[in-house]
Amino acid sequence: MLFPAPLPTVGLALGLVCCPVAAWAAEPLSAQPPVRWTDHLTSEVTIEADFCLVDDSAGTTSAFDLSTVALGMELRAGAWATGRVVVDYDGGKDEIGLDEANSTLGGGETQPFFLTAGRLYAPFGDFTTTMIQDPFTQALGEINEEGAVAGWSAHGLTLALFVYDGLDHTGEDRADHGYGASLAYEQGNEGRGFRIGGGWVSNLADADTVGGALPCSADNRIRLDRRVAGLNLYAGLRHGSLSLHTEYVAALAGFAADELAWGGTGARPTAWASEVAWTTALKGHETTLALGYQQTREAAALELPEQRLSVSTAVALFAGTTLQLEYAHDSDSGTTSDHRQSFITRLAYAF
Repeated sequence: MLFPAPLPTVGLALGLVCCPVAAWAAEPLSAQPPVRWTDHLTSEVTIEADFCLVDDSAGTTSAFDLSTVALGMELRAGAWATGRVVVDYDGGKDEIGLDEANSTLGGGETQPFFLTAGRLYAPFGDFTTTMIQDPFTQALGEINEEGAVAGWSAHGLTLALFVYDGLDHTGEDRADHGYGASLAYEQGNEGRGFRIGGGWVSNLADADTVGGALPCSADNRIRLDRRVAGLNLYAGLRHGSLSLHTEYVAALAGFAADELAWGGTGARPTAWASEVAWTTALKGHETTLALGYQQTREAAALELPEQRLSVSTAVALFAGTTLQLEYAHDSDSGTTSDHRQSFITRLAYAF
């Protein structure tokens, strides 16, 4: 049986939906100019090609990898409606997929209330990084599903409530709904600023990496004994050319031992990531130097190392073109046999 959404949550969500719709309906038709979609379409393209060199207990390997090709389009037909579509090629999985496809009512400078529905990323986590490899917090907490987000954003403060199609934890032949909430505050200008935020989600197993590590039943479905809620906290600071970011993601309870194991019992995974970056001009090219440190606990079943130390250098060669070098050292349990080193060179183009 699905968990019913609390009545206050439903009431607030309906209020957030009705506010932008009512305001749009009150706007005279004569005040709405004819729409020419070519004048309101914004496109973005990202191409990332990597060369990876890895040394671990199994030996040394190297490979070229077209890690990402993404095409995004955003159509804003007026002040009240926005559509967004992102098609993505994932080199790790060697597949093309629909990363985002959603529409938004409201939002922007004139309307603080907003509603977004479609395929989207749940507003759980920030996952800011200057590194090539995704942070452990993103692996543990990123949720990309069909759903809806209703919220309010003004004066640097953003409140969001979200619901999405999640994993079945009931034992019945249907999808379950996950839900959550997030709160963020951001202030700053070109020279300095800060941001803080946090979120709660009803089931951390809905994150892509966690769900992919869970065992399947005989009918190839993932089922859970119960939901395992998740918590996210993050903070960032920017002062001139220096920036800092730290983030924490954790399961608030343990999984069952036959779902996600740790030491003979159920795992309660956590992840923490921190980075410091400095940006300067080198021979006229914007250059970013970064240092990062990450930790996990009870995340061996997710194939995440216990520790990672990373250093990175990124140089803007031309407009939209960046060359980046990254070295990472992973370790588990403090033994030399469980150490892993990787060196990645990335050439990225985005416009």
